[in-house]
Amino acid sequence: MPQSPTRKAPLNSSTSSPSSSALYSSLTQQRCVKYENSFSATLSSVSNEQSQTNVVVEEGTQSRREEMKGEEDAEEEEEEEEEEEEEEEEEEEEERRRKKNASLHTRHVQLQALVEKRILNLDYIRKVHKGGQYWLHTVLLSQNVIHHYVRSQVPSSRALVFFHLGVSVFPLLEAPSALRPHPHSGGESESTTVSEGEERRLSGKEECISQLRSLAQLFEEMEYHTSTGALQAMKFLLAKSIDTPFPEQAPEGSLEPINPRIVRFSNEVVFKNFGAPYIPFPLDYLEVLDSLCHTLALLYRQLGRRHAASLERDAALFEVLVKIDAKVGKAPHHQSHRQGIDIFGDEARKARIRGLAIVNKEEQETKHASM
Repeated sequence: MPQSPTRKAPLNSSTSSPSSSALYSSLTQQRCVKYENSFSATLSSVSNEQSQTNVVVEEGTQSRREEMKGEEDAEEEEEEEEEEEEEEEEEEEEERRRKKNASLHTRHVQLQALVEKRILNLDYIRKVHKGGQYWLHTVLLSQNVIHHYVRSQVPSSRALVFFHLGVSVFPLLEAPSALRPHPHSGGESESTTVSEGEERRLSGKEECISQLRSLAQLFEEMEYHTSTGALQAMKFLLAKSIDTPFPEQAPEGSLEPINPRIVRFSNEVVFKNFGAPYIPFPLDYLEVLDSLCHTLALLYRQLGRRHAASLERDAALFEVLVKIDAKVGKAPHHQSHRQGIDIFGDEARKARIRGLAIVNKEEQETKHASM
């Protein structure tokens, strides 16, 4: 008969040996130490990473602070530079304004002196030719002396030149500030009305430029008209040739530079502003000279009053006026005046000497008769 297998009795904890408990406890303790060391290492690693992160963050923050401080310093420097530039610009602007005011004051004084001097000169010419003035404050210039000078010394052509100059200057006294077609109107029709907005008034500067341009052209043409010989031939050669007998006129209110010039058409000079009408009868020299001086004085008063602001603000316009005044000073009426005054004085001096000689002779005859 087969034998039944023998069964082993289960081990009871109470029956386990003390060595196995100690081993279990040792293993558990080792495992705890291992876990503790691992946890400590992990904490140390995390702490190191955190400290490194904090260092990086601190460095970044410090760098950012330095950058921000540098930017703030740069902005402050820029603001300071801008303030300095603004102060320099203000100082330069103030200096320019001061120089401009000084130049305006200087031109104002020069303009008033120029106008006053020319008006006084013209008035003196008128008074001298009317008689009753003294030559060098010593010799009285009578009407007889003046008429004798005119009959013997003044050519008849001089009165005609003075007349031509007077009739050419007088139209320029009319104010060109009347309503004109607007330059941008296209010139559609001459019947354009003010209500349509196609007309305007010339400004003070435009009016001044227009008058100075006409004056400069007038005296340029008068110089050609009164010149003779080689000088007139030279001016003719330098004249601008045009295709029509009607010279092109600058529009009213044009701000183009003033450049007077002689023009010719078909080998003949054409005048824009200087008029030389034919006079079939002789002219009274003294009357023509008086009217011319009066007209020129009116012109200078107009320039000194109506156009003073434009002439003082614009140095170029003032220079044009100075050139025109120089031509007025060289005009025939001034040259003949200088010559005439000396002749007046010489004639008056001779007449006075003759009168004194006659008086002395009569006194001597009276003394001899009484003896």
